[in-house]
Amino acid sequence: MLIQTDLVQLAEEFAGRIPDDESYKEERDISWGLVCTGWLQLNDLQTALRALSKIGEPQAQAPVCLAICKWVGAHPDSGDLGRDVMRNTIERIGEWEPWLSRRDITDLVPAVVRVVGEDGARVLARTLRDPFTSGNVLVTLAEQFPRPHERKPLLEEAERIAAGIGDGNRDFALLRVVQGYEAAGFVDDAERVNSMMQEQHLAEKMRRLMSDAESLMTRANKILESSAPASGRDPQVDTPLERLSRFLEYRRNDLKVRFLVDAAAAGSAFGDREGEAILTSPDFQRLEAPRQPSIKRDPTLFDDDAFARFWFDRPIPLNPVDTPVLEGDLDDDVQDLADPVAFLKKATALFHRFASIGRSFSEEQIDQGLWFLFGNPFSAGKHLWGNAVPLDIRLECVRSMIHPFRDYYHSVSDQFQGEFFFMWWDMLLHHGPASDAAEQAAIENEMIDVLVQILALPSEGCASSALHGLNHLHPNPRAVSLVTQYLETNLEKMTSERIKWVSACRDGLAP
Repeated sequence: MLIQTDLVQLAEEFAGRIPDDESYKEERDISWGLVCTGWLQLNDLQTALRALSKIGEPQAQAPVCLAICKWVGAHPDSGDLGRDVMRNTIERIGEWEPWLSRRDITDLVPAVVRVVGEDGARVLARTLRDPFTSGNVLVTLAEQFPRPHERKPLLEEAERIAAGIGDGNRDFALLRVVQGYEAAGFVDDAERVNSMMQEQHLAEKMRRLMSDAESLMTRANKILESSAPASGRDPQVDTPLERLSRFLEYRRNDLKVRFLVDAAAAGSAFGDREGEAILTSPDFQRLEAPRQPSIKRDPTLFDDDAFARFWFDRPIPLNPVDTPVLEGDLDDDVQDLADPVAFLKKATALFHRFASIGRSFSEEQIDQGLWFLFGNPFSAGKHLWGNAVPLDIRLECVRSMIHPFRDYYHSVSDQFQGEFFFMWWDMLLHHGPASDAAEQAAIENEMIDVLVQILALPSEGCASSALHGLNHLHPNPRAVSLVTQYLETNLEKMTSERIKWVSACRDGLAP
């Protein structure tokens, strides 16, 4: 039977075998972060810090440092080592601040006060680069004191910081000060700061929004409870052995480490004999090839081949609960797109190469990759309608969109199980219209030219995609005319249901 320590040691040994190579950098950092978390769960701070030292990128270090500091705050018996960790984190918070939310940092304040005292929280506030976060830290520090007169100087300092913020965050920073004054009983000060806001009723609006959100969550929870399976088992919850089998099939090094750490966190021992045999098998112990970076990394940093693999060379989730760990969505940090022009140019080149791309990946991977490309976090449509990219580059990107349909989809549409090709134009138009009327007309005309070509392909799937796109271009006269012509030409060949749907497309009423 493998006890918790055995499982975390196995995770550490596996992480240690991931090569110190650029292609493995992200999964290596993720794996060592998981190992650090595993040792914290076993209350072994010294070994957790050893794992932290193996993490190279500040972005990967940040959430791990946060977890360590929270652990130290919950374990005052960690002594000098815990205090040293907390002080070091406060001194270096600027390195990790870009990768932590304001809530992450302000949530640390009680732990900081508990371990190194009030002065440590003041140093934290001074060290931060973002004044909004600095003010929030001071307000949160004030809330640690029971007597109002102890809170007042901290709230006044937070007020001075918030009043000096020059961007759109000023009102929200002042709102946090208002909340601090109200909680301390300083009603006059709260009203005075509220009057300093450009939007003077922001506090009341935020209260109403929070109340509405809580009410909505209550209703949603009731709906979920009423629709729960009679057996009481969540259909997405599976056994450790089922999860282990899927993680093996995904062939990802960091997922193997994740399974071991999660198994250690789940209980005192991993007692499944079949599962234990798998964990020590050559199949599990084998080092896998480097995986694709998180879907939140900037894809314009890659060459054309790597750009294609970034979207399509990813495993398909075998269970919806695996989606976050496969996509890299466990954190909210998205890299800024360094070059929108390069993004659309690379997308254009990708569309031109779609015949070979379609042969290189499964239909499921193609569908999933297109949802990534056109959806969050970078969204091709957003850059198509925005004015950050010259119009000729945007129009060329639209023209290139014939290739995925003509060179790939029309030959596989009969058996294609995905939905993206049907939603292609819907996803693009979702981000329109353009701010300039002339650009809007030029982009729509280019889209319609492509849709005419798609509509002429010998494939009902392509025709449906084109008709659905023309439907979303309603009331453009060209779009309406094309659907009307298609309806009249094919009327005798269509079922009544198809006629009804195409008629809805003509009128811009198809969902």
